[in-house]
Amino acid sequence: MAHVDRLEQLYPGQVLGGLARIVATLDGDVVRQQMPLTSLTVGGLSGNPVPTDVSEALDVPGVDFSVVDDVAGALWEKWVFIAAAGIVNCLFRAPVGRIIDAGGRSRILEAISETEAVAAAAGHPVSDAGHAQAVGILTQPGSAFTSSLYRDLSAGLPSEAEHILGDLAGRARSLNVPTPLLELTLIQIRAGLPT
Repeated sequence: MAHVDRLEQLYPGQVLGGLARIVATLDGDVVRQQMPLTSLTVGGLSGNPVPTDVSEALDVPGVDFSVVDDVAGALWEKWVFIAAAGIVNCLFRAPVGRIIDAGGRSRILEAISETEAVAAAAGHPVSDAGHAQAVGILTQPGSAFTSSLYRDLSAGLPSEAEHILGDLAGRARSLNVPTPLLELTLIQIRAGLPT
């Protein structure tokens, strides 16, 4: 969300927010989609409408496109999900199914609660549907799901660890929301990065 904050500072009232949902990974120069989920959501961050020509350009076959009134809430909901997924996979260094098998279900639920508490304190509580989706994906027995952050770190690629987890941890501290699993994950990632 730091990039959105910066854009709003530079261009107040003119910024559209948007988010894509796709589970994919890089395989060389090829993007491989891992789940049949492809959506694009946009909206005005300051209540400004999405111009018709922008909507028409983004509404393409094969992508579930929508314009929403609360795009900031949608952005926060996605952020806390990918943060929770990053915590779960990076801290326990395994796909969801193996973490569940090892007795980690309660810790997964704690990670979800931590990230959702930050969103709520920031004024963007996660919807019941968003919460249910996070729990469903991150606690599915036998699941091979891993976050893109975990896959990037495991492959030694550049990652969004500071953008996803570091920014969220900073906001949690400023809002006095305890996030022990998030903090542990960040320590592990930062300590493991090459100097």
